[in-house]
Amino acid sequence: MEFETFTTRLGATGIVVNSHKFIKIKDSKSTILWRCSTKRCRISCSTDKDKTEILRKPIDHNHEPNTGGIETERIREACKRRAVSEINERATKVVCQEAKEGTNFREFVNLKNCVYRAR
Repeated sequence: MEFETFTTRLGATGIVVNSHKFIKIKDSKSTILWRCSTKRCRISCSTDKDKTEILRKPIDHNHEPNTGGIETERIREACKRRAVSEINERATKVVCQEAKEGTNFREFVNLKNCVYRAR
């Protein structure tokens, strides 16, 4: 089963499995335990310490996947990386180049503020 890692707004590491976000809850010598980021969902999974394979696969969630939130996290992280590496670029230009067509004004302002905070 394939999964991707991402960084949350607060800098913690998370994984995405089947369009569901998981956050780390426990770290042992050989495995990492993850739980669904939706508070009312009790689904968990585990990966090896190097985050290369899923050892215990998640089963059915009690909610739909949040694909929009995952995409927003990816755009936010890309904006932060560019804000630090390209310090002379205006924040608006960084966000415009990273954001997708369907980004609404509120998300745009939040992303722009994220760029200012990263600098």
